[in-house]
Amino acid sequence: MGGYAMTDKKPNAKRDLHREPWTDDHTLALLRSTIHLVLANRRDLYATPSLQGVSYNGGNAINQKLQQMLRRLCAGYPGGQGVEDEVVGELKGVKGVKAGKGGKAGKVGKGSKASQREGSEGSGAVKVERDVKKRKAVEIEEVEETD
Repeated sequence: MGGYAMTDKKPNAKRDLHREPWTDDHTLALLRSTIHLVLANRRDLYATPSLQGVSYNGGNAINQKLQQMLRRLCAGYPGGQGVEDEVVGELKGVKGVKAGKGGKAGKVGKGSKASQREGSEGSGAVKVERDVKKRKAVEIEEVEETD
């Protein structure tokens, strides 16, 4: 069969033309995506029957061990040090953003003090309400200036 082993693929100029070589950037992108997937699905890990004995304190021990394992995984790749911490920070930043600061804030959900104070059910509603209050304040200032 043309001198190729069954596992070897025959060279294909069209197929190989659009391939780019694998680089460390690709490895880091895959590493970041893997960490993001694992952290985004932690809930499933907390429910693992064999981990029930260590799932006290809201699964904190499991979460800490998981993050330690992910840091070790990252350390095994060039440029991977700190990737786990970056992804954790990104996920925390998604939970809620302080209005106008672009920084991190705690999650505002049903039953939280901020939710009760604002009379809303989630961080999206709180942010919208804050934006409306800001717009009203600006409108009042503009009216006062024109008088």
